[in-house]
Amino acid sequence: MNTKKVLLALSVAIVLIAVSVYYAVWVGQAAQDFQARVELPAFSFTQINGRPFTRDSLAPAQPVVIMLFDPDCEHCQEELAWMQTTMPAFSSTHFLLVTPADRTVVIPFVRNKGLDVWPHARVLFTEPDDFLQAFGTLKMPSLYCYDRHHRLKKELHGRAKEDKLLEALKSIGVE
Repeated sequence: MNTKKVLLALSVAIVLIAVSVYYAVWVGQAAQDFQARVELPAFSFTQINGRPFTRDSLAPAQPVVIMLFDPDCEHCQEELAWMQTTMPAFSSTHFLLVTPADRTVVIPFVRNKGLDVWPHARVLFTEPDDFLQAFGTLKMPSLYCYDRHHRLKKELHGRAKEDKLLEALKSIGVE
């Protein structure tokens, strides 16, 4: 009988330790993910010309909009088309179009849509794991709006209506 009590107590202790470790790791990761979203995280993407583009490549004290997109995504295409019609609103904003898609698909898409001549916009390539680690999602389209201090003000995932897009842009001072 004593052995059973000891084994039961030991089993309960092991389960409690396992749950505590799991919870500590999960909460720690959630806090880290949240912190990565509060401030513009460090990132390293690749420009069309093959050169790296990092957070340090941005001019200071300007808002930043990062959009994860795929050229084959219908919702991404709709959001990009809407944003192009409101191009003057982006005159003082860095606009980063980030994609994990293959260059052979992206480059013709960029030229066809005129994104290569869009002021203050850069089309950048990323590995899916790199974007996921920095921003926490691969859902397309995803939009992250950072103010001039590079603090996150809005993030949108999936198809967003024009009023939500406009609200996101206004949150970082883009009128």
